[in-house]
Amino acid sequence: MSALNNASSVLMRFVFSSDFFDTEEGVGIDSIVIGNAPLNVPDIGVAQLLTPTAPTLNQDHNVKVVIRNFSTNAINSYLVSYTVNGILVDANTLSRSIQPNDTIHHIFTGRWRPTVGGTHRLCAYTGPVPGQTNNSNDTTCRVFTSVGLNDVLSSGMTLYPNPAHSEALLQWGEDVEAQRLEWRDAGGRLIDAKDFDLGNVPGVENSLDRQVRILVDQWAPGLYYATVTLCDGQRLRLKLMVQP
Repeated sequence: MSALNNASSVLMRFVFSSDFFDTEEGVGIDSIVIGNAPLNVPDIGVAQLLTPTAPTLNQDHNVKVVIRNFSTNAINSYLVSYTVNGILVDANTLSRSIQPNDTIHHIFTGRWRPTVGGTHRLCAYTGPVPGQTNNSNDTTCRVFTSVGLNDVLSSGMTLYPNPAHSEALLQWGEDVEAQRLEWRDAGGRLIDAKDFDLGNVPGVENSLDRQVRILVDQWAPGLYYATVTLCDGQRLRLKLMVQP
């Protein structure tokens, strides 16, 4: 029998026990059936979430996953989906064959665009798959705890980390000559201001350093807006999310 490695005979032992409180008790065995294990039972799931790795606000991100066939037969058609914070974002029906214990990579057609900062939980999963009984390996999740703005301006200015907890770093390229930096809260109130100079003027930030640290540990949590005034009069806008 193939279910028992083609053994020509099988020895079975039945154990029955009783006590002296009851009499005439017993057990009866009407029939014994030995069969092969169920075949063609599908078992597929998302084994790994490859991207995104560091999502930022208001940017489109590809969601790329690894799908594994855990069963002993090829699987040719299946549904794979992903959610963010429990809300369905995209679902794709695939017709790509996966051999037993093999994997494929898949990029969802629908990209993820975070519009709110903070913590996000992204989960990708397969199914429902007709006939599948093991659903413990269907889903893979990743939690992103600091989805933020991470603004990179066309001028070459970069602000990070964003969101920030205690401080942030503003950097710019050689083609930028910053003159003044102002920070305002969501209500328009001036929170901080810095003047820059191309030389070493006491009490004035040196623009040639091409970076400045913004201490935000005393700022209330929320969204802040910056205006960078350049030497040619141009003004650039930035945003910074401050978290507790």
